[in-house]
Amino acid sequence: MQSVGSLKALLDKHVDGYLTLPLSGEDAAYLNNNIGGYNMPPVRRSSVSHLHGILDSIRNKILQVALGFEEVGIIGEGMSFSSDEKK
Repeated sequence: MQSVGSLKALLDKHVDGYLTLPLSGEDAAYLNNNIGGYNMPPVRRSSVSHLHGILDSIRNKILQVALGFEEVGIIGEGMSFSSDEKK
């Protein structure tokens, strides 16, 4: 549930091909209360390649939408759509 910009920033912070992501306060509290005793914040670790896959998927979806608009003649004027295009 993070923005694309924050996901891209995570790529710059990876160590040895993995990302370390903090858990939400509620999830961390649940784990600490039920496992506890380690005195370390729980985190998620994920492969950098998974994040690259997510970002590639987002780019592909956006490209598909843009190409779909172009196919039906919606090209926009500058960075906005005309009222006919909005319809």
